[in-house]
Amino acid sequence: MRINIFEGARRIALLFGGVIAVGITGFAVFDTVYVPIHYVVSGPGSSPVRASIQACGQNDGLEYVYKTTPKGTEIRAAICFRAYKGENGEWGIPYRRHETEKGMWWLAPSYSSAVSSHMRSVKEAFEIPQSDLDYADSRYWSERWQKIREAAPWLGGSLLALWVTTFVVGWIVRGFAGIPMGKDTREEDERRRVPTAKH
Repeated sequence: MRINIFEGARRIALLFGGVIAVGITGFAVFDTVYVPIHYVVSGPGSSPVRASIQACGQNDGLEYVYKTTPKGTEIRAAICFRAYKGENGEWGIPYRRHETEKGMWWLAPSYSSAVSSHMRSVKEAFEIPQSDLDYADSRYWSERWQKIREAAPWLGGSLLALWVTTFVVGWIVRGFAGIPMGKDTREEDERRRVPTAKH
């Protein structure tokens, strides 16, 4: 019995294509979706205030709070701690009010222990308002569909790459074996298998 390697290769490619399609689709449909909500802290003593977009600069500090609503929606709340330029020209995040000068703050870089402690304490004390929990629930399906839309190009690109690879490998192998495109055997091999009429 002759083995048709091209038919076997096509079946393997179909199997790989199915695995890729199931994997990417499953990731898009079943992976956890986090609804993003953004907050800004302007200085010490200020509570996080809801912001429309994520607008943290390179000198600002950033902390994340994760919470699940009663309806099961996952939230990723980003708390941005604003940085300001000090009198010495360097940027820092305010972590404590000045003891004697009203309206003045102590500043330090985001990686300093004082600022890290300040940001951590604000994060631990912060409670996402009920209105924002309701907002997250209303945004769940929009975020889910966004994830599906983002996965679609990966699915199409992966399947296209698999098809191109299969085509190129088949073209190279056929070229070495002297097999025409679209055929799995050489023409002389096909003629040998054609039965001749007996007289």
